[in-house]
Amino acid sequence: MANTILTSTLIANEILFQLIGKLVYKDLLYNAQLSNEILFAKAGDTVNVKKPSKFKLKRYNGTLIEQNLNETSVPVKLDYYADVTVPITSKEMTLDIKNLSAQVLTPIANAFAEGYDEYISGKIFQNVPSDNVVAATASATNLKDITELGVKLDLANAPKEGRTLVFSPRHKQKYVLTDNLSKVSYAGDSVSLKDALIGRLYGFDTLESNYNPVGIGGGTVTAVGQVVVGGTAGAKTLALSGVVPTTGTLKVGDILIIDGQKITVTTDATASSGAIASLAVNQNDVDDLPNGTYTTVTPSTKQVSLAFSNKAFGIVSVPLELPVNNPQAAIATYGGITVRVFYGYDQNKKSQVLSVDSLFGFAKFYPEISAALVGN
Repeated sequence: MANTILTSTLIANEILFQLIGKLVYKDLLYNAQLSNEILFAKAGDTVNVKKPSKFKLKRYNGTLIEQNLNETSVPVKLDYYADVTVPITSKEMTLDIKNLSAQVLTPIANAFAEGYDEYISGKIFQNVPSDNVVAATASATNLKDITELGVKLDLANAPKEGRTLVFSPRHKQKYVLTDNLSKVSYAGDSVSLKDALIGRLYGFDTLESNYNPVGIGGGTVTAVGQVVVGGTAGAKTLALSGVVPTTGTLKVGDILIIDGQKITVTTDATASSGAIASLAVNQNDVDDLPNGTYTTVTPSTKQVSLAFSNKAFGIVSVPLELPVNNPQAAIATYGGITVRVFYGYDQNKKSQVLSVDSLFGFAKFYPEISAALVGN
């Protein structure tokens, strides 16, 4: 007997199950809670999330000084509307969930996991205070750079618990090969690398991510004041101004992080009087970035590893509204992540499509308790 067509609810739950297991950054951040419950939101909405409480020890002198729970709210713009839409036949929709998951749903979950981690790591890097950036030693023979990251967080009074250092692959290789990390007393385990978890190192839980905002070109640009995105899909260009230094270079493989989105440079360029009139970039990166002027821009020209307290930042995901009169639509929520799934006929494409989307934003609570290790 033929299988019954899989429901959107089952598909949404399966995608969310696959997605949660692939994320690196999400569980390292504060579990941001909405100040007021809302049923649905749309891209561009701003919601308020509760900021982690902080108290100050008071000396009792006969009169109590009450401190309110720090239920202050932080506004978060839901600026990442993530979507994967694929054509799918009725025959494929009659596959059992195991086969459909292997052929379609797991690749979709992989795309979401990559997008989430790239967005979160890019946002963290953009919000690390400049004084908390540590220059990586060119040929490290010890773990001094790691201790310096710890000092940055210590000086900002970060809690000792909940600290994480997420290495880029090259930084992981560099510091794992040092003599100190090969010793059990430093790594905290007889195996220094196991399933991307390096161990506990000078107060940090250390992991590795392929999706850190790593630039590999080695250009000299250290800051960009403004980027104007213009053009049509497949032919978009970037115009840069406020470039520091004013004659700085960007090389192939360097990246610009624009509101958390990673844009890869594809042709060498040199600024003139602090401007690059037309920068060639990977069109796959920039095509879904709306035309306009952006001032939240961060260049990355080297390896980047990120150190932070779990109270520094948060991620918030809010459900998108279900389509009207579409029974093949469902929402799944777990662990602070929400995905929406719907299946139906696309009149424009004359085909059946499976669409999966999610809406989320990045919360800045205490950026001062974060740091970055930058350098090759």
